[in-house]
Amino acid sequence: MKIPDGYALVGGDDEYMVDRQADEWFKALKSNYGDSVEVEVVDGRVSTVSDVEQCLAQFMQAGQNMSLFGDQKIIWLRQANFLGDNQTGRAEGTKKALVSLTDWLKGFSDENTYLLISGSPIDKRKAFPKFFDKQKKALFISASKNADQLVQLATLECQNLGIRIEEDAAVALTQRVSGNTRMMMNEIEKLGTYLVSSDDKTITYNLVNEMVSQFGETEFFELADAFYHFNLEKALRSVRKHFFTHKDARPVLSNLQNRNRLLIQLRSLHDGKWIDLGARQISAASLKSAQQAYRDHFGAADQKSEFHPFGQNPWYLSRLSHIAKAIPLRTLINFQLMFVGTFSRLIDHPNEQEQLVRNLVIDCHEELGRVQR
Repeated sequence: MKIPDGYALVGGDDEYMVDRQADEWFKALKSNYGDSVEVEVVDGRVSTVSDVEQCLAQFMQAGQNMSLFGDQKIIWLRQANFLGDNQTGRAEGTKKALVSLTDWLKGFSDENTYLLISGSPIDKRKAFPKFFDKQKKALFISASKNADQLVQLATLECQNLGIRIEEDAAVALTQRVSGNTRMMMNEIEKLGTYLVSSDDKTITYNLVNEMVSQFGETEFFELADAFYHFNLEKALRSVRKHFFTHKDARPVLSNLQNRNRLLIQLRSLHDGKWIDLGARQISAASLKSAQQAYRDHFGAADQKSEFHPFGQNPWYLSRLSHIAKAIPLRTLINFQLMFVGTFSRLIDHPNEQEQLVRNLVIDCHEELGRVQR
């Protein structure tokens, strides 16, 4: 979108993406106006209605002040956090302050001053965003935490840095950072710096696995990865690492069960001749045929979901397919039963959670060993 004339609003549901886009416009405006442009940035991060009123008063005052040398000015109200449906945003004092700002903007006509407002979260149903949208002076960014969108964003960011990222590495990266956009961008920058001295400027799955730490508590990537690659020593180290900072084993079990569920389904589809797990990548056509055959069992099977393979990223499925091919269906079902058994023991022995998870990992490894022998 072209930068609107006079003033503009950038808002959305992802603070990092909104601030990043607004910063790009801010830098573009500075470049267009030249070195003599005056700039003022007003911090929009507030906690009370009084702070909102003071913040907006400062912003309008800056827009009204004449430039010292008659040059152009850019006033940026940055990271406003009172434009959404939150406690501060719903307050009557905030609403009145925004009405005053809207009225002031309607009469704003200083050709030498540009006004930029950015903030997250934002409620597009409210009068203030609607005022900008009606004049085509608003840019709304929706991150929505969709896994495919995050993978595309990671790929684009790598291109901007002059490097590339394998698609399965991008999927792994989004899992490692638990869908946090800011953390994902920071990790890409870190990995890009690491690759500066390398001949191959490619972020691989193994590089992500080695260098990106787990962020958040929704996925326990390292343990599951070691567990299903039959690396007992690394899996036990991951268990110790988890319980060094956490006390609850349930998220770990949930993560293992989620992955095991997909492996069971993939193995079942393979044994039923629907898909070929030996291929380099699972055929999209064969997966679609299986989806049509089993759609009644999964409800809206054509929608993204973590409960069945038809809603997963194809590169992620291809990586799982090699694991599913290596483990018999009966063993995968036994794993699932062992997970359930461990969960039951956790209820009876809540003070022995780490030891119970260690025992689970060892028992599953031995179960796999018996099959391979």
